[in-house]
Amino acid sequence: MSDQQTEKNAQSNEPQASRLLVLWRKIALIRESRVGMLGTFLVAFWLVLSVIVPALPLFDPLQQYPCCISLPIASHGEDGGFFVLGTDDRGRDILARLVWGGRLVLFWATLSMLVAYVVGGAMGLVAGYLRGWWDVGLSFLANVLLSFPVMVMYLLVITYLGGASGVNVIFAVTFATAPAIFRIVRGLILDIRARDYVFAAQVRGEHPLRIMLVELLPNVRGPLIVDMCLRLGYTTITIALLGYLGIGLPPPAPNWGTMIADAQQFGHLGVNAMLWPALAISTLVLGLNLFADGLREVSLRD
Repeated sequence: MSDQQTEKNAQSNEPQASRLLVLWRKIALIRESRVGMLGTFLVAFWLVLSVIVPALPLFDPLQQYPCCISLPIASHGEDGGFFVLGTDDRGRDILARLVWGGRLVLFWATLSMLVAYVVGGAMGLVAGYLRGWWDVGLSFLANVLLSFPVMVMYLLVITYLGGASGVNVIFAVTFATAPAIFRIVRGLILDIRARDYVFAAQVRGEHPLRIMLVELLPNVRGPLIVDMCLRLGYTTITIALLGYLGIGLPPPAPNWGTMIADAQQFGHLGVNAMLWPALAISTLVLGLNLFADGLREVSLRD
């Protein structure tokens, strides 16, 4: 009996190892896509900056230099420092706030999207596999949440939870995004739930939770990875937009959306302070979209 059990475990572990190997090969093949490589470069640029920013010789992003307010590009401060991108209306270094703001945006956008995918993915797995009243109830809940305009949902959730904070942003993104993720996962599960390997797992008497996590979820990971990259770009825009409206990440922490809002009131005098965070948002979102397109292109080749 022990030999049979060992052989069964080996057979069950082999497909999982092969699935991970196939996934890694598909991601590695993105180098064959010019679009995907450009997206990879843009995303990697901001990821590397966000990791090494504590070691970079930058000014304190919160430090104000009153004598250097609204300096043009490449200006010297009173202590001999060099403001490569100039300063904002409060004399804070734009470059430092840009890089540190990217670190915050990437952290909260990624965390928000992971939480939304856990919630929406779990709902989609349960509804798609168990069907019945689970499917009816969860689908109704998703339709109710999707009936709200996205911005109204953000405002309602953040206002109800007490105002601007990173945790409240996570809740707002989850409420607004999880229903759409639920629909995608549910549709994919409905398509593969009648496959032979799922039926074989049911015959073996495996628990439904194990079937959903081991047999179903790994076989829909491809479309979900592409969708996650796209939604991560949307979430980046959302966090910047919430910061622009003053209900996102709380000040004085550097935030790309807040930087644009602070400089907007000065009209053409604030163009320099608005330009750089706008370019940062555009390049990061463009990189995520191109990376997702590269993954899709590689998948279609297979």
